[in-house]
Amino acid sequence: MLSTVLILSLFSSAIAQLGLGQICDRTDCLNRGACLGMKSAPLCLCDIGYSGARCELEPPCSNLIACTNNGICLGTARNFVCLCNLGFTGSNCALPVGK
Repeated sequence: MLSTVLILSLFSSAIAQLGLGQICDRTDCLNRGACLGMKSAPLCLCDIGYSGARCELEPPCSNLIACTNNGICLGTARNFVCLCNLGFTGSNCALPVGK
C-alpha cells in the first residue's frame, strides 16, 4: 500500500509540474478506487473485486458465501437474491420447506 501511495504522489507531482490540468483525486473514482491523471481524463485503479472505468462495477455475489444448500446467487456481493433448490427456502436458502 505504501508503494502505491508513493507512486500516486510522484505521478500527481509530475502532472502538476507540467501544467497539464487539474489533478484527479479519490472522488473521481467510486468504491475507494485510487485516481491517476487529470480530472478531464482520470485513470482509476480499482480496489480488489471492483472494475469499470470509474470502479463502478461491484463484484458478483458468491454462491458459497451468500447462499446455503447449493442455492444459486444472482446479483452483486452487496445486493443479491438466492435461487433455492427444491426443499429449501428463505433469503439465503437456509430454511427447509415445511419445517
